[in-house]
Amino acid sequence: MLTCLEHFPNELLFHVFRYTDTRDLFHGFYGLNQRFISLLKSLQNRSLIIEKNESKLICVFHCQIHKLVVDTCLNIDFTKFPHLKSLILYDLTENHLSQIRSKLMPNLTYLSVASTNTSWYLTDLLSCIFSDELPSLTTVQLQNPIPAYSNISFNISLSLRSIAVCCRSSYIIVNILSCCPNLRKLQMIVNENQLVLFYNTTIVSNYSVKTFILSDVYSMIDSNDIIKLLEYMPNIERFRLSFTCSVPFIDFARIVVDRSPHLDEFDCHIEMSTDDDMTCIESLHQLHPALKRITFTSDEIGYRTYSTD
Repeated sequence: MLTCLEHFPNELLFHVFRYTDTRDLFHGFYGLNQRFISLLKSLQNRSLIIEKNESKLICVFHCQIHKLVVDTCLNIDFTKFPHLKSLILYDLTENHLSQIRSKLMPNLTYLSVASTNTSWYLTDLLSCIFSDELPSLTTVQLQNPIPAYSNISFNISLSLRSIAVCCRSSYIIVNILSCCPNLRKLQMIVNENQLVLFYNTTIVSNYSVKTFILSDVYSMIDSNDIIKLLEYMPNIERFRLSFTCSVPFIDFARIVVDRSPHLDEFDCHIEMSTDDDMTCIESLHQLHPALKRITFTSDEIGYRTYSTD
């Protein structure tokens, strides 16, 4: 007997729809019959990528969208998505920025501005994030470089728990640590342009940060800068470091262990800027249990790379 999709029970269709793109559901099933219309209307926690005018699709699914990816400069009315929790912007416009407010997005918990964005509105967005404008916001990812001397208004933000920021200055990091007392995870992405580190800064300890991730593929930051950063985050439990080290790795590891009494995990991809014949891998493993997964490889002239990959 020939079996059609319409013969499937609702439970099986719901399972299939869970793995189907919202746009494909709209074009493939909406309007097919009353049963499928009712099934689509009952779906929850949907994601939608907007790349063009999607007025018809939005009209059908707007109350079911929890995650929205905006890859267009077109004006978007975010009030049409009353249950929006996650927003990813590839082109931040004045229209987008004006709507990132708690009264228009009361459920927003995740906000990301992607690396392709070169908007003039980034500073205004940061001033909005680090304020009481978005009391439900817990996670922020800013992949566009923040200028070293941005005129950002930093105010206390009690909701933020996780921040990933691409920056050119320790000024940004220090202010984030001081204005986010409940921050648990900080990721610092170092830009290839000149980095300004620790100018006229006072130590503001943030005891809530447990995870610190550093990504510096351009070798703009060295081990002394990281050691300085540790003074601001005394309760770190998890490290993930990718940078070029200018001192014997065993010396750097000792300082990290001494200044991180709660250390539990240490992941790394650390290249040496000089031949590191002082570091014995067995001695390194004995420093702390979190370092036991570290191995090293050497290039043809003896320069090492320490890794937990």
